Amino acid sequence: MDDNGNQMNSPAPSYPRELSRRVAWLAAFIPAMTTAMTVLALGGLFVGAGPPRGLWPIVVGITFIAALIGHRIAGRVSPDVPPMRRYAAAMLLGGIAQALIPVGAYLLSPIDISPANPILGVLGPAAALLFFPGILVAMGPRFALASAPGAPNRGVLAIVLGVVTGSIVVALVMQWAGEPIAAIAVAAVLTLLSGLFAFHGVEPTPNRRRWAGMIVGTAAAISLYFGFWVSIDFLGALGSV
Repeated sequence: MDDNGNQMNSPAPSYPRELSRRVAWLAAFIPAMTTAMTVLALGGLFVGAGPPRGLWPIVVGITFIAALIGHRIAGRVSPDVPPMRRYAAAMLLGGIAQALIPVGAYLLSPIDISPANPILGVLGPAAALLFFPGILVAMGPRFALASAPGAPNRGVLAIVLGVVTGSIVVALVMQWAGEPIAAIAVAAVLTLLSGLFAFHGVEPTPNRRRWAGMIVGTAAAISLYFGFWVSIDFLGALGSV
């Protein structure tokens, strides 16, 4: 209130139109790392389910197409939206989509896929599990790097380091848990946390931050449950008939 007792409206919060280079590189590093973890773990899941011939080109090709579409969509989002809000939305939605991959793998586990055409047998499930999360998570680096002065020219390094780090983390998680699906659950949690931290930094409403935390916690719990505690015989019939 002012001196006359009148209610005063607090000014709308203002957010920076640009990100620092360190924040932008970190924001690009995380989705690159979690995407690499998801791709490698999903590929390991398919290798365990059937013959690996022609497998990796399919998984990598789906990832590349999804990343290209996500990159193009991110470029069309209005620049009037603050950069970290765009990043938070992409990572939260992408993290939820990644968290549903272990659930999808569980639902696909009883499906009988004939090995007569193993390429089609891999293409359908791989696209169903990987395509939509790949589009959403791929938008994150574009939002981050486009909002930092000079970052796009050097952001490739952050993406490459993210991919390398993701490869190492996948190996460690698989060695510890023994299942590729566990690495996907861990990747989903990391993506969700990065989106949640970004959302908390740009959202002034406590109630919305609370709801975001509840959604992230629920998605993470579901993903970890299916990733670590549910036995998934993924496409067990692939190559077994």
